[in-house]
Formats: sequence, structure tokens, C-alpha cells
Amino acid sequence: MVFDRYYPPHHWGSSHGGTRAIEHSFNEIDERYKPWVQETWHLWEMINQAFPSVIPLRRTGAIILLAERDSRRESIQSWGEELGVSLTVLGTRRLRSYFPDFSIPHHTVGIWEKDAGLIRVEPLIEAMVSWAETSGVSQHFGEEVQEIRMETNKVTLITSQRNYHAKHVIVTPGSGLSQFDSALPISTKRQIMFWVPANSLKLSAAVSVDVDGYSRIAFYPHGHKGVKIVADEPLPENPFGTPNVRWVSAEMIARVNHAVRPFWRGIDRAPLMRHERCTDSYTPDSHFYVGIWPKCPPIVIGAGFSGRGFKYAPLVGQWLVDLALQGNSDEDLSLFRLNRYS
Repeated sequence: MVFDRYYPPHHWGSSHGGTRAIEHSFNEIDERYKPWVQETWHLWEMINQAFPSVIPLRRTGAIILLAERDSRRESIQSWGEELGVSLTVLGTRRLRSYFPDFSIPHHTVGIWEKDAGLIRVEPLIEAMVSWAETSGVSQHFGEEVQEIRMETNKVTLITSQRNYHAKHVIVTPGSGLSQFDSALPISTKRQIMFWVPANSLKLSAAVSVDVDGYSRIAFYPHGHKGVKIVADEPLPENPFGTPNVRWVSAEMIARVNHAVRPFWRGIDRAPLMRHERCTDSYTPDSHFYVGIWPKCPPIVIGAGFSGRGFKYAPLVGQWLVDLALQGNSDEDLSLFRLNRYS
């Protein structure tokens, strides 16, 4: 059985936003992820084969822009060499030639990964929901799980509609982790994603900007739906009380425009097509939470994916199932243990 308080794809969690970037070598924080990067890419290729009408992973290439002396440059190149990934380093002059619309500062380099890609989020979620329905999976959408109670040899799920009993439960609460277990530290980051017309910024691949003096910005081509822009500008809570993922103020949009403007001045001329809020959850060390819940061993938790959850989703899903059904995993998951801060 699968429970979701809402109807996927929806604006809570990672099942929205059009696209997610996936690379081999960017934005990784620990050498121990290297074999997992290869495994998750293999699983994404299998997902492509499983859903040929959708082909959720499209290899478009991607580039990250860094300061010339940024220490991550060497780390990214080392990852690429070890994983056998083709990377090309571009200097400032070539970057300005390839991206004439951008105001690229002096002493900037770009690292191009030609096999990186974009995952089409909503079409994939819709295809998986449809597959689960035809495969006989019991899907309870729009049904909120209000309590999970441990009883003798079973777990009882109390929802807004009725009670259910199970031997094993996998919980992926996202940013609501603190409501499930306050002993697991988690923080949230709220951002705006917005789209401008494709003819206002012509891109065929994802561009990430992480240069000193600029806000972190990412540009994602989204076909005829335009170009998605995300700036690393944390947003306040909804002042009206109840959190609302759709609530966006003019002040928020102005703040993001201000962050993007020094790098792409076209933001002032480009019409705003639409916008969505996005919430990511982060652990203190940016490593995931994946493990058996000590308070109730039949329950397995996956959370705190720290901005990289969609990339690793197929692999983490396998780990969670193994932990639930076998009580262990063939992988050493000590990096993600739930009690590492206690």
C-alpha cells in the first residue's frame, strides 16, 4: 500500500517543478558516494527502458561555472576521471562565446559534463502512478496518515479514513520529519522556481552558477515551457499562518530577480510565465537519513536528502525496501544512520 496526503504529482515534496538535474560529478560532498553515483545512473537507465513512452531521463549535458581558483574544480575533475566521465574545462573567453546572454565575470571557468541530463519529473510520476494502478498496487492518495502505532507483531497506521495493519512500514516524511521524530535534526530551505519564455534565454543544457560575488543560480531548459530559473535565495514562511506552497509575494520575486540580474540582465525584460515554491530538507552534515527507526524496528525512515534526493531516489528506494524486508542492506549505510548525532 502507498499513502500520500495529496495526489501526486503535487507541490509538496519533489514531485513537481518540471525538471531535476542529474550529473555524475557536480555537487557531491563525499568520496563514498562515487559507487552510488554509478549505481543510481544505472537505475535511471533502467527506468528509461521501463517507461519508453516517457523517457524521463534526457541526456542534455550540463555545465557548472566556478571561480578559476575554486578548489572544487580539481575535485570535480578527479571524480570525472575516476568514474570515466567526459569533462571539458572552458575558460572565460569560451564561456562568453557560448553564453553571450550571460555576464560572466573574469577568471571564471566552466566544467562541462556532456552525459549529464535532466529528469522530467511530472511525466515520470504520472507514469509510475499509472503503472502501479495497473499492477494492483493499493494507492491511497488524499488520505493523511495521522499516527503510526506499534503493536504486538504489527504496525497500525491510523489515517483520516480508517486503520490499517502492516508488518513493515517505510516513512519518507520530507520536510515534515521533525513532526515525526523531533530527535532527528532537520532544516528546510524554501526557494522560488520561476519560468521565462524559451526565446528570452536560449539554452539547450542546464547551467549552474556558483561563483564568488553571485548568488547560486541554476538555469534549466524546459522545452516549449520555457527556461526554469532557481536562485539560492531563502524565502520566509507564509505570514498568513498555515504553510502554503503556492503562496508567493511580489517581494519574493523581486528578491530573486535581484539575485539573478548581475549574471543575466535579461531577467528585467523576460515575462514571468509562472512560478512555484520549492522546499528542500537538509541534515546538519548533508548526508541522508536512511535506516531502521530505533524506536520501532518495523519502521524504516528515508529523509533529509539535502538537495540531492531525486538524483538518488531509485537507489535509496532499493535500500529502504531491503531494510524493511530483510532488516539490513548489502551496502554499508553507516554514513546515513539515524542516530549519528546522539
